[in-house]
Amino acid sequence: MEIALSIIAIIVTATVPLWIYLRSKTKKSLSYSITSSTLLAKTEEVKGSLRLFVGDEEVITDIYLILLNFKNDGNVPVRQEDFSKDLTISTDGVLYLVELKGSEPKDLPVELYESEEEFDTVSVKPLLLNKEDEFTVKMLCTSDEKGVHISGRIAGVKDIVEYRPPLYENHEKVALIIGTVFFVGTMSLMIGTYTITETLFTSFVSFLGGFGGITTLKALYDFIINTYKSSKTESTL
Repeated sequence: MEIALSIIAIIVTATVPLWIYLRSKTKKSLSYSITSSTLLAKTEEVKGSLRLFVGDEEVITDIYLILLNFKNDGNVPVRQEDFSKDLTISTDGVLYLVELKGSEPKDLPVELYESEEEFDTVSVKPLLLNKEDEFTVKMLCTSDEKGVHISGRIAGVKDIVEYRPPLYENHEKVALIIGTVFFVGTMSLMIGTYTITETLFTSFVSFLGGFGGITTLKALYDFIINTYKSSKTESTL
């Protein structure tokens, strides 16, 4: 009886990773990431000794150079007709310059245009973005990365969110899979040698160890990334 129950438990827990995989097989997504945010000039420190112009306009506040990347990080195309609202970039400050820095593939037809209704806002015309297609926009503005806002409306995409690596994005699924593998492995080794209670208890502890390990790695990643971003934002020329 104990062996039969253990076998049933193994079958049930082994099907969980397959179910997760099938649930997440298709993913439509468009994400963004701020790959660089550099303070070019701090007005209070250079006042009286340096004057900064963008075109014919003098900059009288702090100015930042920001590189903003957009990427189809899903596994299905985002089509031109999927956009019901254009992709829009806005800032909390003054937007002096926005231009395309590069794209992959290089001939990606990215078209930027200034909004006639909203000040300091630039939009991107709808375009086809296949899997892993991406483009980068360069901006000069008086707002740092925290003041940059992205909006848009795409069929099949709940939100346009900041990019996270696959392991980070799916850390809960990965943790569940690793924990399940630990659980099944421990149970397989203990079946027939220990009582069902001892086997289930030890296997459950093993599951918690695998699940908790991935969660800890995710927290460590958050700490490293946040520390890196803070130091980068404070950097000056």
